[in-house]
Amino acid sequence: MQNQHEVLDAHTLAPLLGVAVSTVLKDVSRAPWRLPPMVRIPGRQGARWLRSDVFAWLKSLRQDPVPPPKSAPAGISQPGRRGRPTQVERMEAARLGVTVKVLRANAEAGRGV
Repeated sequence: MQNQHEVLDAHTLAPLLGVAVSTVLKDVSRAPWRLPPMVRIPGRQGARWLRSDVFAWLKSLRQDPVPPPKSAPAGISQPGRRGRPTQVERMEAARLGVTVKVLRANAEAGRGV
């Protein structure tokens, strides 16, 4: 088991975050809010991170999965958005003297116009 207080540098942090080392190095100065809390060790160049802080920070970013939408009860269809009417639908609606919306509604209901 690894020590939870192990000190990480940019080269060991990058694989844990799934980013390139160069991204970590740039984010230290340009966008530190994108990284876990840093530790600056006197006499050492560059930022360091505690392993425990990194995993706590990652856990704080966790999002709950979005539940799937509730489906309609059996036998009831939910109205969905339909795309642009096809040329065949437009011509048929014009021939019958109705709108495409009425033509589609009647087609879904299983009856002619």
